[in-house]
Amino acid sequence: MTKQEIGLVLKNIRIQKGLTQKEVAEKIGRRQQIIGHWETGYAQPDANTLFTLCDIYGVSIDDAFGFSKPSLYDSLLKKYKTLDDHGKELVTLVLDKEYERVTDNKNVTIIQEEKTPYKTITSLCMYPYVLGGASAGATSFMTDIDIETVQAPLCPGADFIIQVSGDSMEPTFYDGDKVYVKKMTSLDIGDVGIFMINGSEVYIKELGKNGLISHNQKYKTIKPAEFKEIQIIGKVLGKI
Repeated sequence: MTKQEIGLVLKNIRIQKGLTQKEVAEKIGRRQQIIGHWETGYAQPDANTLFTLCDIYGVSIDDAFGFSKPSLYDSLLKKYKTLDDHGKELVTLVLDKEYERVTDNKNVTIIQEEKTPYKTITSLCMYPYVLGGASAGATSFMTDIDIETVQAPLCPGADFIIQVSGDSMEPTFYDGDKVYVKKMTSLDIGDVGIFMINGSEVYIKELGKNGLISHNQKYKTIKPAEFKEIQIIGKVLGKI
């Protein structure tokens, strides 16, 4: 199922149960906006959250998403078990004759299918997506970080995705760009990283010898002496 299909199922079940997005958000301790993102397919809850939502809605995850539909094999087996001895003998006779017809056919011409050239498809992967963004300016970042799950092209080594906010890293990164981040506690000079300052503000900057550098020249370098604490969150590996 696609994220949009999963979201539509969650929305329909919630409405059937007479619950609002706000009520559901309060029950699971998340923001109402996140519930909306899940229901529109903008993002997708992880497996544990799906089970929690189904518990709240009073349905099993199999019933909610149609995973419990019987297979053709199960359906045929159920019908066979209801037959009497005469019916079972008849079915067995037909099966034996058809099996013999197929396996004894010596004049079958095997036509090999031509291999169809396919374009290389970029592998996709689910990543934690940190809401709120990494400021490329000086916007305060929430201390109570909300995280969703988003699908993006595979980036080896990446641990999560965060959105750039502001213009101070232009032209390398623009406002609204989403970047891959590898969790690290140390960086080399010249690396672009995610930094938390004074435990509350998160920035995307280049690590320089004398501080944190903005690629937009109208912004000055952030010097460690100006702040109580600068913590390295991780290294930026690139943007989506």
